[in-house]
Amino acid sequence: LQAIISGGDRRVSSTADLEIDASASYDPNVPDSAGADAELAFAWSAVRWLNATHAVRAALDASVPTDEPVLYVPKAVQLAEGNYTLTLTLSKPGRDDALASVRVEVVNGAVPAISFE
Repeated sequence: LQAIISGGDRRVSSTADLEIDASASYDPNVPDSAGADAELAFAWSAVRWLNATHAVRAALDASVPTDEPVLYVPKAVQLAEGNYTLTLTLSKPGRDDALASVRVEVVNGAVPAISFE
């Protein structure tokens, strides 16, 4: 299995929605299919870093589905300010799990948009 998170590490405002997309994850034994088409199961989890060496499990709001390819956390239930690692566990019966993680820094205030041309 190949767990893939699009976009890499990110910084997000505590007043903005957070979306992390792993829909490109796939089973290399099932050509041209991803997600439900390949019978993949998605499970998202989070840890909050208290400092450089200590982290604790962070509970995502109960209204946030953690079993979908795209983790969507609306601003109304956004994570508190801090540093997090969000991890996708991709599984399928009879196969070893695959993991992918992304670091997210949640900050108060606006995060400037950067674009490249």
